[in-house]
Amino acid sequence: MSSLLVIPNMNLRPALLLLLLLCGLPISSVSAKQAVAFSTEIVPLLEKHCVACHSVDEPEGGLVLASYAGLMGGGDSGPAITPGTAQSSRILLMIKGTLAPKMPPEEDGFNEEELAILTEWIEQGAIGPKDGVKESASPAMQFPKIVTDAEAIQPATAVSVAPSGKLLAVARFGSVTLQTDSGEILNRWEDFPGKINSLRFSKDGKTLVVASGLTGKYGLAVLIELGDLSKQEEALAASKAEPSDDSATDHSSHSSKRLFQGHRDTLYAAELSPDGQRLATAGYDQQILLWDVATGELVNRLEGHNGAILGLAFSPDGKVLVSGSADETVKVWNVETGERFDTLNQPEGEVLAVTFTEDGKYILACSADHRFRAWKLTSIDKPRTNPLITTRYIDDASLNGIAIIPGGKGVIVVSESGNAKIVRIADWNVAATLQPFGATTSDVAVAMDGKEAFLTLFDGTLVRREIPSLAQPDPPTSEAPKHDSIFLDLAAPTVVAENPKPSALATPPLLPRNVIVHGNIDTPKQVDRFRWAAKAGEVWAVDCDAVADSKDTTTAGGLLDPTIQIENSEGKIVTRVRLQAVRESYFTFRGKSSTQSNDFRMFGWDGMHLDDYLYSNGEVTRLWMHPRGPDSGFDVYPGEGDRWTYFETSHVTHALGEPAYIVKPLATDEAPLANGLPVFEIGYQNDDDPMRREGKNSRLIFRAPSDGLFTVAISDRRLEGGADYRYELRIRPARPSFSASVTEIKQPLLRGAGREFTVRVERYDGFDGAVVFDCDDLPAGVHSTFPVTVEPGQKSANGILWLDEADIKLPPELKPTVFATGWGTGVQLERVAGSLGSLTSADSARIIPKISLNQTVSASGQASEFSELTIAPGETVSAIVEVERAKDFDAEVSFGKEKAGRNATHGVYVDNIGLNGLLLLKGMEQRKFFITADPISKPGMRLFYLKAELDGGITSLPIKLHVQPR
Repeated sequence: MSSLLVIPNMNLRPALLLLLLLCGLPISSVSAKQAVAFSTEIVPLLEKHCVACHSVDEPEGGLVLASYAGLMGGGDSGPAITPGTAQSSRILLMIKGTLAPKMPPEEDGFNEEELAILTEWIEQGAIGPKDGVKESASPAMQFPKIVTDAEAIQPATAVSVAPSGKLLAVARFGSVTLQTDSGEILNRWEDFPGKINSLRFSKDGKTLVVASGLTGKYGLAVLIELGDLSKQEEALAASKAEPSDDSATDHSSHSSKRLFQGHRDTLYAAELSPDGQRLATAGYDQQILLWDVATGELVNRLEGHNGAILGLAFSPDGKVLVSGSADETVKVWNVETGERFDTLNQPEGEVLAVTFTEDGKYILACSADHRFRAWKLTSIDKPRTNPLITTRYIDDASLNGIAIIPGGKGVIVVSESGNAKIVRIADWNVAATLQPFGATTSDVAVAMDGKEAFLTLFDGTLVRREIPSLAQPDPPTSEAPKHDSIFLDLAAPTVVAENPKPSALATPPLLPRNVIVHGNIDTPKQVDRFRWAAKAGEVWAVDCDAVADSKDTTTAGGLLDPTIQIENSEGKIVTRVRLQAVRESYFTFRGKSSTQSNDFRMFGWDGMHLDDYLYSNGEVTRLWMHPRGPDSGFDVYPGEGDRWTYFETSHVTHALGEPAYIVKPLATDEAPLANGLPVFEIGYQNDDDPMRREGKNSRLIFRAPSDGLFTVAISDRRLEGGADYRYELRIRPARPSFSASVTEIKQPLLRGAGREFTVRVERYDGFDGAVVFDCDDLPAGVHSTFPVTVEPGQKSANGILWLDEADIKLPPELKPTVFATGWGTGVQLERVAGSLGSLTSADSARIIPKISLNQTVSASGQASEFSELTIAPGETVSAIVEVERAKDFDAEVSFGKEKAGRNATHGVYVDNIGLNGLLLLKGMEQRKFFITADPISKPGMRLFYLKAELDGGITSLPIKLHVQPR
């Protein structure tokens, strides 16, 4: 018995020793230890037996066993641990079954050795993790330990350049190296738990931020306080003076670490605010945590992403934080409040990196859809729409790194394929391509002088590339050679007949300038050609109409479907324009006929802009209105009726899934972008009138690129021919002009509410200017929104009339005349648009609609007292629509859907209309609505109003809607 009192190892834990003696187990079977470590001995036990039912997300009984804080905090039944007293600790009693219910409930719970370890830890005071690390546990995940080959090269995963430009930090799995730009190592830290996904020097260069963690368990951000980096360089000099076999001398005595842990999975990003007071961390658990750097306290938790967060960036002033995520969005956050200001959802792949330009004006991002994007930052102090400025196709692989080149001129973007390209900020074009790397790039950093880029590769190497000078782009030249357009005033046209047949001649006949030709396509596949002389810059209109036989009344317009093209002296089609594709897409939901102008549903539509040119199968259209709901598409110009085409292209039918591209015109000597997308050369050829006024007849405007003889070729589009395939060809000087019209007001005018009229222009020979409509003979007491302007390139505009007093007697014989004024080739063009009709009045209406700002409405209808609302391009503002109802009228009132706002500047529209449009439900008297100005909106003032779909269209009185430059 005396042998039982001999303790062979005084370092053995007393509780464990006693348990072994009582159970009759050999003491030698257990290793001797002095203290139980929470992180390495207790956490594995909790993971194995407890966390599945006591996680942060689903804490049974209110007890969280996924962290030290949760364990010590207890649950609904009180404390789980009594430090220093195992026998009264609730968790231990339930594990033993002394206290019901027994936990864990399964039979294979804690074994005797595990129970002894937990007991000893409690007896020792339940000491938590060291160094302030908030060690956490996650549901049991056991990973096999695979020993890495000692000779294996670890991938280089992240890089950062110190502000001095002389030192670099390079990350590999589990370690960070501080080195000079020439590769000499100053320091190495090797105690990180897993892959390091991000490295950042602070703005002052005294702190290095490391983002790491253990996959499936926790995320860890480490702030390495470096102090004065000049001391690191001194230490390097000292190590060189004393030879050593260790090429990686550890000077860790010059640095200290601070640990921040609160994520449930590994980190992909950690960023310090510019003032160093806030640390933002984010990773696989879809959360952003904001920390107070001074105290180490968590100050905010930002939630809203639906995928891993892969990138973070503070604005230069530290007020805004942006995040990029695998959910294919970029989100904009207010740092102070944590409010989400905007979600940028244009990317079509995981957003892998984000940053700001140096001036803080633009948000930049690159993503797995091979594209770089830039948004203008507008939500600085409140939620606003941040408009997409550009989308650039960069590479055939995912873009996984981005870095600003100091000086504000460019940004370098790297891809997984090992390519790097420089995007010039002045025009968002690719300005240079660096020498390829031959391996997948993981990160990129740029020296402060902007002369060198450092890139880490997954083959373990760090490479450097010189950054070429980024000269400002030359201002683009015009689409034609450098001379002014020349508009001619020639004598009356000469009429000629084809005699002999031009198709039978070796050389096409030479025609007079300003000519009408009567001809016939006699046989299938026949092409008639005629020449005329033109000088550089002269603008000609070439028209070809089918002509019916005067004796034939069954084929109105004739059998010919004419097509025309302009050829040079070598017989090649003269180039009209080159179009660079900048975004690829295709038709979704359904195809399009050759006339439709509405509901163009395009893949990736949210990355497209109003007034963008859309190319598909040889036709070029232009985007006029954004999709205005979940079941709609773009409207293209002119926004009503048959669609227009541009650059003299012909209308064609488009199939479902047919490829399409957003394109931009290239200047005459402009080099195409190196973006991997095609360039389309559009020639002077046409099958139809681009504005669809002339049916199957052909129209084009030709601007001579040089002096010489040019040939017009006429044929049948179907390659048919015969005795009745007659045509009239006109080669005449172009005369840009327009015609004008106005609709009559047929409903009675009202006091306090308006009646709408519409003015329209038809444009000829390339006329693209503004047209102003006015009326100077309105009766006394009748007010209007005249003058009304049809903006450049647009087809129509709206205005209203209303009464000052309800009992005004309007003379029935008076029909106010509207006239229109525009400016052509140096001359003022005036046209009579028509009459507003015989105006009448009425005493009352079932509703009087009003637009109010800040819950107030001007009581007078005088133009000088209109309420005013200001909006900037890219901004959304709110207003209120309210109705004054007649006593017996409480039905719903609709103000329309996609065209609810009336007479706004092009690009300004009523937003967030949903499926039902802007609607006041039964009995409702007011509701808030939103007005958005697209980035293309031009500055200016318009009289804006709403029109109710009731009693022939009752409108509100207008407000002044100012679009101001940003």
